[in-house]
Amino acid sequence: VNVSETTTPGSFMREFPEWAARDRFDISARSDAPNPTKDDMRLMMQSLLEDRFKLVVHRESRRVPVYALTLAKPGRTGPLLRSHSPASACPSTSSTQFRSIPAAASLGIWPVECGDGEEVRVSARAVRDGGRDMSMDAIASWLTGAGDYADRPVIDETGLKGRYDFVVEFAPNYPSDAKPDDVAAANSELTLPEALEDQLGLRLKKQEGSATFFTVDRVEYPSAN
Repeated sequence: VNVSETTTPGSFMREFPEWAARDRFDISARSDAPNPTKDDMRLMMQSLLEDRFKLVVHRESRRVPVYALTLAKPGRTGPLLRSHSPASACPSTSSTQFRSIPAAASLGIWPVECGDGEEVRVSARAVRDGGRDMSMDAIASWLTGAGDYADRPVIDETGLKGRYDFVVEFAPNYPSDAKPDDVAAANSELTLPEALEDQLGLRLKKQEGSATFFTVDRVEYPSAN
């Protein structure tokens, strides 16, 4: 099983055995550390998957069709992409209080946690993606699969260094069987490529590129406790 490291969770799960997408599991666990960090939690989850699901994976790099994330205008970014301020507070608990405010007003304060992205639906036809204190590599990875652009991974070719905050609001692609009024409503909003250029000053360009893949060597159904 070969899965791009930037593949979205939904498409990632399609590559696994049927039970992995169908069955649900309850986890009861306790950390030895009183206040585990996000990295601590990731290591604990990795250990659990290796122990209970016998999960074995490795990474490998390949040349594949990709979306290159580039600057629409050299040296310029859009209004909703800016350098992260180290002085900006990053609480460890999430909050929904910023989801109802305009996209521009949420830049730099939403999501509450730093270092990762978040997506929320802001209307019947639009979603908002955003992140704080993220590298451009991480933003490209987060945008992989956004707006149904999941046929190839997104890789960063902006040349931008450092850490950034971003917010982008767009209308996801609608399925072919969507109701006419849903399609009409979606057409009144920006598509993902339009929103990226208008709000972040970025473009998606189809080309060949190098992407990192997880190769799942082994996974087993867990035994009962």
